[in-house]
Amino acid sequence: MDWSQNWQFVAHGPPLVLASLVFVGLAVYLTGRHDVRERLPEANVAVLILLAAGIWIGAYGFETLRTDYGTKVLLNRVAYLGSATLPVLWYEYVRLHAGGDRESPRWRTVALWTVPAVTLALVFTNGGMHSLVWEAVYLDDTGGFVSLINDHGPAFYGFILFAYALIFAGMARLVGVVRTTTGARQTQELSLLLGAALPTVGGAVYVAPWNPFPSLNLPAIAFAAAAGTVAWSVVRHGLFTLVPIGWQAVVDQLDEAAIVLDTNGCVLEFNPAAEAYLSDPADAHGRDGRDVLHPTIATAAWTRGDGGLRAKAGELRTEDESRTADGLRTTSGLGTANGPGTADDSGAATPASSVRDGDPVLTRTLERPDGDVRHLEIERSPLESGGRRVGSLVLVRDVTSRHRREMRLQAQNERLDQFASVVSHDLRNPLNVARGYTELARETREGGHFDRVEEAHERIERIVTDLLVLAREGDALGTVESVSLSTAARTAWQSVDTTAGETGDGVTASLVVADETTLEADAGQLRHLFENLFRNCVEHGSADGRTTDLTVEVGALPEGGFYVEDDGRGIPPETHERVFERGFSTGEDGTGLGLAIVEQIAAAHGWEVRVGAATNGGARFEFSPAD
Repeated sequence: MDWSQNWQFVAHGPPLVLASLVFVGLAVYLTGRHDVRERLPEANVAVLILLAAGIWIGAYGFETLRTDYGTKVLLNRVAYLGSATLPVLWYEYVRLHAGGDRESPRWRTVALWTVPAVTLALVFTNGGMHSLVWEAVYLDDTGGFVSLINDHGPAFYGFILFAYALIFAGMARLVGVVRTTTGARQTQELSLLLGAALPTVGGAVYVAPWNPFPSLNLPAIAFAAAAGTVAWSVVRHGLFTLVPIGWQAVVDQLDEAAIVLDTNGCVLEFNPAAEAYLSDPADAHGRDGRDVLHPTIATAAWTRGDGGLRAKAGELRTEDESRTADGLRTTSGLGTANGPGTADDSGAATPASSVRDGDPVLTRTLERPDGDVRHLEIERSPLESGGRRVGSLVLVRDVTSRHRREMRLQAQNERLDQFASVVSHDLRNPLNVARGYTELARETREGGHFDRVEEAHERIERIVTDLLVLAREGDALGTVESVSLSTAARTAWQSVDTTAGETGDGVTASLVVADETTLEADAGQLRHLFENLFRNCVEHGSADGRTTDLTVEVGALPEGGFYVEDDGRGIPPETHERVFERGFSTGEDGTGLGLAIVEQIAAAHGWEVRVGAATNGGARFEFSPAD
């Protein structure tokens, strides 16, 4: 029914015009996004696709609203400016979007654009010079409105074959991309596929002999329907503004965990390495990162003053060490102080050591229930677009190996410092003693002075032996195996002088093994531990003029581990905390290294050493698994 001369109302006409405006509006929007077009080469092609679709759909929409033959034919020709160029633009967009070269070979460009150019030339010369595109064009009003009917010629069908070849090639490439992506990027690719599938199906029905709607341009109508899909994807998933598929080839191969958050703290994307820090990777996209990220990461990634990136009240602790809900203990440290923990305006707790965009790297320690300790570095960088912040990128690096190397290097440096100190100081004293008594013996010709020289040499040998143990073995274990407590103790006892007390009174020491148990240990280092401990017991336990024999007892602890105790003079309580210090000794002839070796070997095995008093007044050393 006509509204006025040469105009009519058709139900699908206004929606087509509206869809055309949507496509043109999106093209204008993307044209203004210079940052996107500079970063993504396919964005420039996307502008042309949107404009071509808008021309095609808009021309057809207005053509349906007109009733005069001349205007309809003209708009029909104008529509081809969009429909004839869309297949090539689509193919080029997908090629670039999937990581293809920016510069296409000239021969391929010429080959691809020859068909649309020839088709357009035939369209605008059809009727007067030939009938290759339309063999007949006429008006039909049997459907209740005036429509333009095209009886297509061979050139039209040739173009259709060319167009579908490019469309299917692009769709196949997109399917491959969809299969290798997840989350927002996968939704983006599915939106593109749907946008291509709708007009493809509509075009197949349109050219089919059994087309039930010959008076409708089904591909144009389907493309109009796709406009809603594309518009929704632009708003919801950042179509044309997210990173290209090259992200898959670079970030996904990183050993570092990479998590992309929007301004509300929701997870947009992450690489495979980040899955270890997500409670449910399959359901993480689009969810609040504080709900799906491990608390160790969440306490570092959310800070006060970040707009939407804030901690939920009561969720985050402000102390430097906390225990998470799943039993993992975490500690933290940062190169610069962020000040004490505070609360934001909403009352949400803010961790004292949390990383902000641009802050130094935050180090967190995560201890698993099985005792495995991992050291993490967490760094957050802002993501900006057009001068405004659009989210954050959180990088998590597992630096456990580096941390352990640094600790070993630090321990080696400490041993080197100790070695230098002993060589320069402790060895000098017995050397001076030996030199002095040698000169006395030369002057007085008394042989008794040589006994003191020999004692000084023995002390030098002891110092050198202890230093070699500290320098060579350090805190590194060799082969760990099951070792019998009694066998290890008795083997070490055979290497100890059991009659050499500090007073030289000839006190004899004996070993008693009270219990039998099995230890997981390096047999060689365990022997050094017992040798140094037994020597300490014999030399210090038999001092102060003791005339009775000394007993050293070895046994198992009920909670696991073992003990060594003697019935000698014991260790003064005020020196309990210092006996393991290198260089500390309560005897004049002690090297101050024996118990330091004991503690070092115990620590290498994961044992904690406690010193105290035995029930009979002597010294007692307990070795148990560290907590």
